[in-house]
Amino acid sequence: MIKKIIISACLLLSLVSFAQEGTSSPYSFYGIGDIKFKGTVENRSMGSLSVFPDSIHINIQNPAHLASLKLTGLAIGGILGILFAPEKGTVTRQKIMDKGNDYADELKSKYNDFADTISEKLQSAKEFAMEMSEDGKAEYDEIKNMDHTASKYKL
Repeated sequence: MIKKIIISACLLLSLVSFAQEGTSSPYSFYGIGDIKFKGTVENRSMGSLSVFPDSIHINIQNPAHLASLKLTGLAIGGILGILFAPEKGTVTRQKIMDKGNDYADELKSKYNDFADTISEKLQSAKEFAMEMSEDGKAEYDEIKNMDHTASKYKL
């Protein structure tokens, strides 16, 4: 009886077990067991290497890489913050809208200050260029009207 229980347990375990699951070895292709590779085509083509992150591929072999997705983390944090907010949704949304409007007003103010500063510097440079132009014209006229004959100079 014990022998039958052990044999049936071994048969049952052999149905749910997978030989060489985490490998991409060419020997496991012809060996006993099923290959269940949990990566992408790119990982398989590089011999199951999946440590280096890529800018256009998600690395599902390394879950720690998901933390480097900044916008995803920001979105998840925002959603969790809204879901577990201590106040009603309308109050929270109003606070978010007010804070957004404050940031927009601050950004407009900084932009206007920057534009004013640039226009002042541009006007100052324009005035300086006009003064230099007038000085240059005066120097040119003075040199043009000078007597440049050889009799004027003693040799």
